[in-house]
Amino acid sequence: AKAILAVPCCQHELAGKLETDRVPVMSRDGIVHERFASLATDSIRARLLEWIGYRTQVMEFIDTEHTPKNLLIRGIRREQPATRDPQIWNDLVSFQRQLGVSSLRLQQKLEEYELLNPPPVSS
Repeated sequence: AKAILAVPCCQHELAGKLETDRVPVMSRDGIVHERFASLATDSIRARLLEWIGYRTQVMEFIDTEHTPKNLLIRGIRREQPATRDPQIWNDLVSFQRQLGVSSLRLQQKLEEYELLNPPPVSS
């Protein structure tokens, strides 16, 4: 697709996988845990889209007084094939390790369709 405009849902996917002992300060209160997981999920999704060749922006699309779920992930396909910056991938993997979570459904789907192609692991 040339453009992706997504109002993400299913942030509870990460909340259920997030080990509370990894982020005890954020996990003590259920609502904080849920919101942290929601923001972390959207950040991971945006980085995955960057990795496969989109310029991404996470933005509010409606005022928070109307709904707390007001983030939009906008991805615009780059004209030139993506120059995959290994730092994007390393940051993503590092973040997931810090949280103690494995891949999300988006990541699994990108792998399934052979779109992910992570860089080789350096030793």
